[in-house]
Amino acid sequence: MTELLRPNRLAELEGQILSHLRTSAPEFLTASTARSTRAAGDAIEDIVCKALPDLLGDITGAWVKDLSRRAMADARIQTASGSVYDIDVKTHRVGTGFSMSNLISWRRLAQFYERPENTFLIVLISYEVEGHEVTFESCRAFPIEWLSWESLSLGLLGWGQIQFTDTRSYKVVEEYSRAAWMTELCDRLLAFYPNEIAKIQDRIAFVRRTRERWTT
Repeated sequence: MTELLRPNRLAELEGQILSHLRTSAPEFLTASTARSTRAAGDAIEDIVCKALPDLLGDITGAWVKDLSRRAMADARIQTASGSVYDIDVKTHRVGTGFSMSNLISWRRLAQFYERPENTFLIVLISYEVEGHEVTFESCRAFPIEWLSWESLSLGLLGWGQIQFTDTRSYKVVEEYSRAAWMTELCDRLLAFYPNEIAKIQDRIAFVRRTRERWTT
């Protein structure tokens, strides 16, 4: 098992992130930005990414912060043993209701996982805002392949996005087999694409009927 995924290290990281957010993070929201879930989420993500090098200081390796807008994650660490973790910080604002947030393009994940030393790691932080005061409720850290498919769905954006069914409720199965998880992803895609093709054919037929109506 690679460094960050060794027993109890992820649980330790969760506690470290939560403690840092609760005790070290300055008051970073104003009355106006507190109204924006996106602004709050972006601010929390930035605080966590800046803290990660210190929080992961026991893992020997070179730290890389990827600022590319097209990057599939927020930060990356490459260890001395060659393991690479792409870390994606997600936030959930308690009380905002149903949310199907995108996680990653399945194609980019498949390409990333062609190298077995790579891990796509999700850090999910739940928080609540009252006025411009933030309360951090929980933090979970896990490789994407530990997410049960009961908690996931597929969306048609680009080649297709893996997304939370609902960020308010999800199931993590620790040390779930990557091979089994990726096989199920492919099986679901093989069912997903034909359904989408059928929907598109219905839309094309509707466009043709509409065009006919306006050209006769």
